[in-house]
Amino acid sequence: MMLTPTVAFASFPDIPLNAAYRNAVDFLVSDGTLTGYSDGTFRPDAGITRAEFSTVLSRAMRLDTDFSSASLKNIPFSDIDSSSWAAPYIYACYANGYIDGMGDGTFRPSQNVTLEQAVKMIVCAANISVDGESGSGKWYDKYISAANRNELLTNVNSSTGTAISRGNVAQIVYNTEKSVSSESASEDVSTPTPVPTVEATPTPTPTPTPTVAPTVAPTVAPAAKPAVKPTAAATASATPKPTYAPKNPNLIVLDAGHNYSGADTGASSSDGTVKEQIATWRIASKVKERLESSGYSVILTRPSETSNIANTSVNDSLQARCDVANTNGAGLFVSIHCNAGGGTGTEVYYYDGNESGESLAKLIAKKISESTTLRNRGAKSTTGLYVIKGTLSTSVLVETAFIDAEEDYPDVDLLSTSDGQTKIANAIADAIIEYKKKN
Repeated sequence: MMLTPTVAFASFPDIPLNAAYRNAVDFLVSDGTLTGYSDGTFRPDAGITRAEFSTVLSRAMRLDTDFSSASLKNIPFSDIDSSSWAAPYIYACYANGYIDGMGDGTFRPSQNVTLEQAVKMIVCAANISVDGESGSGKWYDKYISAANRNELLTNVNSSTGTAISRGNVAQIVYNTEKSVSSESASEDVSTPTPVPTVEATPTPTPTPTPTVAPTVAPTVAPAAKPAVKPTAAATASATPKPTYAPKNPNLIVLDAGHNYSGADTGASSSDGTVKEQIATWRIASKVKERLESSGYSVILTRPSETSNIANTSVNDSLQARCDVANTNGAGLFVSIHCNAGGGTGTEVYYYDGNESGESLAKLIAKKISESTTLRNRGAKSTTGLYVIKGTLSTSVLVETAFIDAEEDYPDVDLLSTSDGQTKIANAIADAIIEYKKKN
């Protein structure tokens, strides 16, 4: 987790100018960790469910949530459907040791998270030791004590035993980001072949057990579990991409995110009718048509809507996509995806420190936002996305829109209709063409 400069986003009418959590909301909304509501409000006094908090925590810690359907079936909680929008975020938090469940085999995703539950999760996420912490004997005392000692509860106005509000969630997450960013963070992510400077470690796949310790219970204390560093936390100084002169600078590889079937299938809308792997292919095919009409050579990593690429495992599929670009000496690699987790807008990722990737990412985000009225969530640097690290060329990953957005957001309509897909595709193509003319 790393603090980066932010711009003012907290212009929500229901956030007082003197609110203690205003700066926290400002930062977390600007980096996409939190979002407001479609009516323009933030609702700082509203509660936040345990599923929503897991999503916020996953985003704040930059966890990899791109799991296969098979992996998500390993979630050990009986009340979490592997096809649920929240499943990847809950699984990511579980796999990294942030959550343990309720002791009865459930997670209770729709229950509002309490202060002590949130503190326990975030102390584990921040890798803060609770050894030697004391209190009045309640299970959460050591976590509250550790949080106070590390100033995670500064400006947090909430009591144990009560639901923590969205405003206070923003403050505690922001405090934790400041705490973690002041330490030397270590990156521990799966690394593709072309970038040998980062040690590869596979995404952990936990095995469910019948004796899961509770995250919170009024009478049963949770078993201590060692905190685990986040698997995809951004580092203060990224390993730069090697210098690369493409053999075919006008060749553009378009990667329709995820596979139609097998390993590495994508997310879906809340009612299951809109599938990411279908929407991304249709957008990519429209981008291809537009670019080819402008004289560029284009390769699709998935040649047809129902095709797959190395769908034996998620890592095999991701590496195969990188190989298409690298073996063909492509000048650009653009991976097209749909976001998920309850939000709205478009955002584009590029490899940290890669100026050409940043330039292209900003152009794509701007063009999509202008042509669709989607909120521009900005260009974001990362070192933790496989296909961006694994491709030698200038590479970006486009999160076009939120596939599980609320009905009054424009996201799902854009992703599910030919007109909407065309708008997004033309915006991506326009950005690529403009970028290529300058580079």
